[in-house]
Amino acid sequence: MNDQFKCIIEQMPALFEDLVKSLIRPWSDLGRLPLKGIYVFYESENPIYVGRTNRMKDRIKEHGRPSSTHNSAPFAFNLAKKSAVEKGINLNKSRQELEEDPIFGKLFSNAIMAITK
Repeated sequence: MNDQFKCIIEQMPALFEDLVKSLIRPWSDLGRLPLKGIYVFYESENPIYVGRTNRMKDRIKEHGRPSSTHNSAPFAFNLAKKSAVEKGINLNKSRQELEEDPIFGKLFSNAIMAITK
C-alpha cells in the first residue's frame, strides 16, 4: 500500500465520525456547505441515498431541479423507478427512453418535486 493511500485510510474513522455528527438540513435551508464531500438524503430519519461530489451545494440542488435529467438527478430517477415497479410499469427500456415515456416522465417529475419537500 502506498503512503498516500495509507494516510487516507487512517483518516477514515475521523471522517466517518464527522459525517455521522453532521447536521441534517432541510432542502429549504442548505446553509453553508463544504465545497466537496459526501451527502446523504434521508426519509423518516433513514438514509436512502448517498452521493459524493466536488461541488456540494450545486450537486444537491441538481437532484431537485425540475429541468434535471436522469443523469443529473439519479436519486429522483431511482425513486421514479421504484414507483413504476409498484404500479406494474415495464422498465425494460433505456434510461433515455424511460425519461421520454409520458407515464414514467410524470413519475420522474413527481420524484424530483418530492425531493425538495
